[in-house]
Amino acid sequence: MKKRHIRFLLYFVFIFSINLMTNFVFKDAINVLTAFSIALGVSAGIVYLSPYLIKR
Repeated sequence: MKKRHIRFLLYFVFIFSINLMTNFVFKDAINVLTAFSIALGVSAGIVYLSPYLIKR
């Protein structure tokens, strides 16, 4: 696997688990779909868009 894909998976797992723990602590129900979508968007933004934005 490429280094970029591995970084994406690591960021995704880390952010997804933090979102699930936050939902568990502060809300009545665990909303997995919201945690998944937030983790997917943030990790994709960090890994795939930040190199283009930094070069700018």
